[in-house]
Amino acid sequence: MEKLIKEKISSLLSEEEEVLSVEQLGGMTNQNYLVKTTNKQYIVKFFGKGTEKLINRQNEKYNLELLEDLDLDVKNYLFDIESGIKVNEYIESAVTLDSTSIKSKFEKIAPILQTIHASGKELRGEFAPFEEIKKYESLIQGEISYPNYETVRKSVLSLKNELEKIGIEKKSCHIDLVPENFIEGPDGHLYLIDWEYAGLNYAANDIGCILCRYDWSDQQIERYLKAYIGRPMNQDERRFYYAFIPISAFYWFCWGLYKGSVGDDDSFFFLPSYRNLIRFIDKAMESYGIMGA
Repeated sequence: MEKLIKEKISSLLSEEEEVLSVEQLGGMTNQNYLVKTTNKQYIVKFFGKGTEKLINRQNEKYNLELLEDLDLDVKNYLFDIESGIKVNEYIESAVTLDSTSIKSKFEKIAPILQTIHASGKELRGEFAPFEEIKKYESLIQGEISYPNYETVRKSVLSLKNELEKIGIEKKSCHIDLVPENFIEGPDGHLYLIDWEYAGLNYAANDIGCILCRYDWSDQQIERYLKAYIGRPMNQDERRFYYAFIPISAFYWFCWGLYKGSVGDDDSFFFLPSYRNLIRFIDKAMESYGIMGA
């Protein structure tokens, strides 16, 4: 692997620059490596197992180039679809957010999402959460054995018609807002990385993606939504944003079931999504006057 990495990044190096070390890092979707040279450091990403079924790399490359002027991501130096490799800027001494630290970053995260959602960028690819749920279910290998899965699934899908009646415009979205995709530089600047799933989507689904993981208190959720909207929510806004918490939770839970079924242990990271699905689904259905499915 080290030989392959050196070969792939050679075009980025000056004549006198040499690769000093290659260190494997963690990652849920890609195989990531920290490459140190005599002059610089890079993050090298190899597309992960099974991602060709999940991610359109042509769209990803186009979207990264389109979004570059927003300065939300780290710099991308190389995107080679044929070789299945990306090379990104490495931010020295950066801190990756986690399930605890993300809860203290409302005021930094909200402007990032406001920027992308209001950018008017026409990203390639459209994310339809209910269709994506069905896609992942079709990819899962083996039986789904979680208690009451079919009942909960029916409840989530019952929200589809109500939300479509609203006719909310889809906007450019990141769609994969796990804490680990936010990194904070030593100067306090917050970056949003890994735009593989980006495309047109409901902005509320981006919010739901953040809120469907871990144990957020009601007060933390309200604070986050207020930071994003810029004021207290009215009743229609509240039920709309809250509906996307169980929708996002169920989508990512299905994602995790698929990844687990092909031998990826990172699927266990998404089990908290199932707990939040159970926590919020009845509230969402009740807010739209839907009887228990």
